[in-house]
Amino acid sequence: MGIGSGTRCKYVIVGNSAAAVGAIESIRRIDRDGDITVVSDEKHHVYSRPLIAHYLAGEVHEERMAYRPADFYERHNVETRLGLNVTRIDTDGQNLILDDGSTLHYHRLLISTGSKAMKLPLKGNNLEGVGIFQTYDDARQIVSRFVTDTKAVVIGAGLIGLRAACGLQERGAEVTIV
Repeated sequence: MGIGSGTRCKYVIVGNSAAAVGAIESIRRIDRDGDITVVSDEKHHVYSRPLIAHYLAGEVHEERMAYRPADFYERHNVETRLGLNVTRIDTDGQNLILDDGSTLHYHRLLISTGSKAMKLPLKGNNLEGVGIFQTYDDARQIVSRFVTDTKAVVIGAGLIGLRAACGLQERGAEVTIV
């Protein structure tokens, strides 16, 4: 899957989820020598997102959150750029500009960022203890602030909201779902 004679293909994957892992494994099946770089705004290696509710409930410990072994990226010869955002995509020049000012050139680009939770535009949404529940860091922040007998309000009765409510309830919170 090279790009011209003697040139190694440069793959860049934006996002670090199960989709990124699947892409890495697929690329390596057909191209063992290409350069692969993963860029993610999260600071963690890939983890199992469905487990964050179980982590919140205290049913799963940190070491079980990994979606792949710690050496996954090294074994697949993948460079990781974690904790960084893509601020611009130059499709003509095939470059990504990151928020640290660096530039990444690519031949093949996969954007697998998934969705982003948003804070509702309500008064008080920036107060201590008000947040979102989508990432491992969100769950860790909730756990670090948690006090037994806490009252919690979960806005949203979708799968993630209900999982968050159950996790909080497992820790002893009085939960109201709106």
